[in-house]
Amino acid sequence: MFRFPLEPLLRYRRQKEDTEKYELANRVRSMQAIQNNLEMIEKKAANITVAAKKQMTSPGVTMPIIAWYSNYLDQLRRLRAATRDKLAQAETETESQRKKLIKASVDRKIIERFKEIKRQAYYDDEAKKEQKTIDEINTLRAGRKDEKN
Repeated sequence: MFRFPLEPLLRYRRQKEDTEKYELANRVRSMQAIQNNLEMIEKKAANITVAAKKQMTSPGVTMPIIAWYSNYLDQLRRLRAATRDKLAQAETETESQRKKLIKASVDRKIIERFKEIKRQAYYDDEAKKEQKTIDEINTLRAGRKDEKN
């Protein structure tokens, strides 16, 4: 029966790879939430810009209304810039996590490949032993036949 001596290491590498997959999924989910937030901010900015243009072209627009629209648009611009910075940071973290996952996957595959090589060597050795035993039995049979004749 084949027993791989590095099985605990292989289990550890699989667990590490699963952990890295989980972390990557969390990072991607977080990045997607930031992207959705950025899209919402951009839609708000587009809608308020259209509303501001309509408001500014109507008669009787007072300075406080213009200042309010201006302040709100400025706040949206700052929020959009901050969200883009967060998105860039999240993309960097996601890419870093992808690299960690790739490394963990390669580490696991190396051990699995080593296990397969050892398994094949074990079965080849067992087949040679079996063939040797069969050859010895056939030699003994042939010797007995010669003795009888």
